[in-house]
Amino acid sequence: MENNNNNNPARPIQTQNDDSIDIKALIIKVISYWYLFIIFGAGALICGYAYNKYAMDVYQTSASIYVKENKMGIDASSMMTGMNFRSMNNLQNEIGILKSYMLIERALKEMDLSVSYYVKGRMSTHEMYGDNPFIVEFDRSRPQIVGLSYELRFLNDNRISLKAEAKGGSYYDFMKDEYVGSIHDEIEFEGVYYLG
Repeated sequence: MENNNNNNPARPIQTQNDDSIDIKALIIKVISYWYLFIIFGAGALICGYAYNKYAMDVYQTSASIYVKENKMGIDASSMMTGMNFRSMNNLQNEIGILKSYMLIERALKEMDLSVSYYVKGRMSTHEMYGDNPFIVEFDRSRPQIVGLSYELRFLNDNRISLKAEAKGGSYYDFMKDEYVGSIHDEIEFEGVYYLG
């Protein structure tokens, strides 16, 4: 007697492959690791906060320039070729003026980049620009020591602590706009002063 499994009525016949995903079991498995979602989420928030707080500031600027010509009209050569070479020449002249040393020097003096202000935090030090709590003014009538880092702390509303340490420095005469000497000894001073 031949045993034929396909014709056995006690055994059910499967015609489809059982490849379906049990969504309920998958959700239960994911939810069982809820604490990992909280840990990684909190870690991501802490990393994002730390990066935004201690990353160096990046400033970007852009400008548009309108170059006005002195003479209007088109010369004969421009009419023949259909191009105005005089405006190209004027544009090159204006680009040369914009790149000139005098213009850059004037812009730097107006921006007052001779003093840099920094805020020292617990983890990093970053530069302040434009929102300084005070302004340093030089006594330009006599040479000043430059290249020093000064540490300033506000003790109360009208008193500050000022400290400077360096291994040498240079004297700069702001009236002559040149270096006039150097110091090779250690520079160290500390004191309490009144504002103004």
